[in-house]
Amino acid sequence: MELSARHRALQISLALMLGTAVVGGVAVFAIRSVLRQDLAESAEAQVVIRVAKLRGIAERLGSHARGFLLTADPESFQRVTRALIVVAPRSTVTSTSAPYSSP
Repeated sequence: MELSARHRALQISLALMLGTAVVGGVAVFAIRSVLRQDLAESAEAQVVIRVAKLRGIAERLGSHARGFLLTADPESFQRVTRALIVVAPRSTVTSTSAPYSSP
């Protein structure tokens, strides 16, 4: 009888270990799922932030360009070219290419 009680205790302990392993596996799966979703949302948020910054830069560039078109002032053109360099630093736009610059 003592042998069957030991077998019964062993069965219970193995069932508890298996249950703990299953619960742990489900928990790990749930955490990975939540982290994956959080990472995707974070990436989307970064895209929204970049688009908002780019929109602001485009608005500033447009206002500088309108100022140049209205006044034909070389300083206005310099602001446009500086804004372009900020938007596209690898661009070939330089500050010496002003068509209305004074000698």
